[in-house]
Amino acid sequence: MKSTDYYEQACLKFPGIGQFHSRAELLHAALLEGNPAVRSYVPQPLRVRVGSSYFIPDCFVSGEQEFIRELKPRGEFEEERHELLKQFFGLRNITFEVVSNEIIFEQEQLAKNWLMIMKSLKSGENISTDQSENWVMDKFLNDPTLAFGDVVEPGNRQESLRKEIATLRLLHRNKIKADLNLNRLDYDTEFYLCR
Repeated sequence: MKSTDYYEQACLKFPGIGQFHSRAELLHAALLEGNPAVRSYVPQPLRVRVGSSYFIPDCFVSGEQEFIRELKPRGEFEEERHELLKQFFGLRNITFEVVSNEIIFEQEQLAKNWLMIMKSLKSGENISTDQSENWVMDKFLNDPTLAFGDVVEPGNRQESLRKEIATLRLLHRNKIKADLNLNRLDYDTEFYLCR
């Protein structure tokens, strides 16, 4: 915890508090939260002996396929070690891959939006939103887009909290979508139904 750029984050697709040893790892987890192909992930999932030393990969990702991911600056990783780990995990039908930190940082705005969504959903996890989710979905019957400001009233946010959490839950479950790549999630962000 002291020798790294350490972060802790309550996650949704990983139960409990995730421990991340760099900002790239934290942003990577946020991107996994927003990826509908990812069912779950585990930060720092296991310890493997490679030669005379131990290796703890950054993340295990489960979806249609399973991956062990290691994040590195410029994607640089010792070639011999990479090959050994690729073979080791390949025997278990798990793909081992090295991802460059720079690819993660290129998606920083998207990741920051998902971090905000994760925090909102964790803080509202005990709020029942079934009726509000139906209300949000019904709004799409009349209009193909719905601005976040149509759901969350800026002057009365406490009263509209249930609808805010409902909208973010629908987004996280891939029932609706929004372009979160370039701009911060705000009242002008538009949501669309997933087809």
